[in-house]
Amino acid sequence: MILATFNIAPDEKTVAVWKMLLQDLNDDDFTRAVIHLCRTKPKVPPNVVAAIREEIENDNFSAEEAWQKVLQQISSTGIYGDPKFDDPAIAHAVKALGWKDICNTPNREMGVTRAHFYRTYQACRKRAVLLETHKVIETNLALKKLIDGIGRRMIPVKNST
Repeated sequence: MILATFNIAPDEKTVAVWKMLLQDLNDDDFTRAVIHLCRTKPKVPPNVVAAIREEIENDNFSAEEAWQKVLQQISSTGIYGDPKFDDPAIAHAVKALGWKDICNTPNREMGVTRAHFYRTYQACRKRAVLLETHKVIETNLALKKLIDGIGRRMIPVKNST
């Protein structure tokens, strides 16, 4: 779909790299991201893989939606309860800020806590994507070999004559 929309013809190695870097995505997320890219971008993104991953990341909970889940847990669980979150990034952000500290925030300062949560949550989301990408590269020997080969070709070799 991307190839037809943007009228591009990448070589076989490029397609192989894309396939390996995107293999961890589920079909629904991948399809939604590609469709959105094709509908919203006037030209092919410089890094197709990063663009697809960014679309998927943006399609997940926004920081505002994540904050709503935190507020729901404050109401239902309370300060001494054990909050449960479906999204690990929310759980990590809450842990970083401290559950009791969030619950004890006075109403007049809740905006500051919310802003800290937004930044922390977004950082946790980006870190999760990076860790997943590194895991895919490390566990896929063909991809690792291909990437290592690309890096070596870019380093100029000096003749020792």
